[in-house]
Amino acid sequence: MSQSVSAAAPAAASEQTTTISPGQSQSLGLARGCLALLPPDPAWTGLAQATLLRLRQILGDHVLEIQHVGSTAIWGIRAKPILDFVVGVQALNDIKPLVPALQAQGFIPRPWPQDQRQLFFACGDYSQPRGLQTHFIHVVVRYSDEWRQYVDFRDYLNARPSQAQAYEALKLSLAQRFSQDPDRSRYLAGKSQFIQQILRRAALWRWLGQQVTVTVDRPAGTYHPEHPGLYYPLNYGYLPGQPGGDGEALDAYVLGPTQPLEQVCGRVIAGIYRHDDQEDKLVVLATDPGGCDRLPGAEAAALAPADPVWTPEAILSAVSFQERYFDGEIIC
Repeated sequence: MSQSVSAAAPAAASEQTTTISPGQSQSLGLARGCLALLPPDPAWTGLAQATLLRLRQILGDHVLEIQHVGSTAIWGIRAKPILDFVVGVQALNDIKPLVPALQAQGFIPRPWPQDQRQLFFACGDYSQPRGLQTHFIHVVVRYSDEWRQYVDFRDYLNARPSQAQAYEALKLSLAQRFSQDPDRSRYLAGKSQFIQQILRRAALWRWLGQQVTVTVDRPAGTYHPEHPGLYYPLNYGYLPGQPGGDGEALDAYVLGPTQPLEQVCGRVIAGIYRHDDQEDKLVVLATDPGGCDRLPGAEAAALAPADPVWTPEAILSAVSFQERYFDGEIIC
């Protein structure tokens, strides 16, 4: 992770009134301290693209990628009329010399108390307590946890309309309850648990279809080292270097081969989200070992059974020897 840099605004910045061109939509902008959720406005997409271009012009080669995120980037749901962007950079220090140029173009540096691993800029009127805000810019290291959370949250809800609608319903309920919330703090706190649940689901969903290497530490035909009654009918292991919810490596069930193995290459076909535990799991369908330990031809053939049909029900049945002790759901 890059060195942290403070993005707190200079004293003069708090007295600025700024706007951003090209022209604003009438439904863009929300007074500070106010809470309103508006129907999606087609104009937001065009304004977001214009902002992306403007940021690229200012940041030049220092920016690796910019994406429109937040609720205005989630299809079909109501949102606060403020555009959010995540700007991916190599290191936060790369942006520090460009703060004056950003500020001159209406991107005002603001404090971000939640996390020192990002720089935060906003567009709007900061000359009065209830000035209008139109844009929030989050500068983070590209592919960091912060980057993935912004992007994964948007992508997962766009891929799961029912979850997006549940998010909208929660926001509407909270907005009604806390309509007089002066700084939106209770509204934001009310969303926190749902957001964390979605981020966990999205982290599993992001793995779907990826080729991975599983290091097997509980081979098929063995028992759990601490629970002798728990028998493993399939290979079970972890992805080295990929953290799981318990702070250790991300665990994975391996479907396909029934003989004990030390290492398996395969494709992620599902995730298991546990409602009552933080240790979510991947489910990997073994394929040609490829870059893994070169297995004999007979074993390699066993890794890819012809036409396997792994429905969610079949997956749950295959892993039930361990998952029956938890309240989980299949993400696929």
